[in-house]
Amino acid sequence: MEFCPKCLSPQNMRLSTSVREQTNAEGVIKKILTKNYQCEVCHSFVRGEDIEVSGDDIGGATATNVTAN
Repeated sequence: MEFCPKCLSPQNMRLSTSVREQTNAEGVIKKILTKNYQCEVCHSFVRGEDIEVSGDDIGGATATNVTAN
């Protein structure tokens, strides 16, 4: 449960994830796991996280947090 800014109360969140590849300035390809949290009641976006993961670890056990939105 998290606080929903639209409902103005604590609500359950719905989690959606996606994986994308990003190339840095040196040409190294990195995989970024994005987690988005939405309110189950009003479906508004609450927050998102970008996490860098190794190529074989999409689950995020060896992940490093890149940014939090």
